Amino acid sequence: MSSRAGKDHKIYISTSLLTDTAGTGAVWVEFTPVESTDSEIAREEVTFKTRENGGAEQTLGGTLSATQEINWAYLSGDTEAEAILDAIVNDDLIAIADMDGDIAVSGNAGQIGNYTVTSYSQSKPIDDVVTVTASCKLADANFNMNYKVS
Repeated sequence: MSSRAGKDHKIYISTSLLTDTAGTGAVWVEFTPVESTDSEIAREEVTFKTRENGGAEQTLGGTLSATQEINWAYLSGDTEAEAILDAIVNDDLIAIADMDGDIAVSGNAGQIGNYTVTSYSQSKPIDDVVTVTASCKLADANFNMNYKVS
């Protein structure tokens, strides 16, 4: 297994939502002005004690959650950026694919899912480009953390 540099990873956006975990339903468009992205998959913790285990604390995995934080350089008229802004303003879902390469190339892998955009912020420094950060959280069960292009 070879590793890839972050520059080789690609983010794709679709306003057509996934209808299953195999990628059906989405029409992927690469989101090219992305500077960086952070993704996290986690389980809530369910902690409890019982008499049976002598009062020792036990922890079980709870509900699965996934987040995507996407940072990009603002470009006026960028349709993918506008789709993300529209998603938060209109409380719509958006499909996101976080891939280790081109989504059309066999063997590439990543995460796909339908997300709710939970925050959208712009940074407007006086001496640099405007950047945008959007935080997105998994919205439904149409999530595949091991999606592989066949």
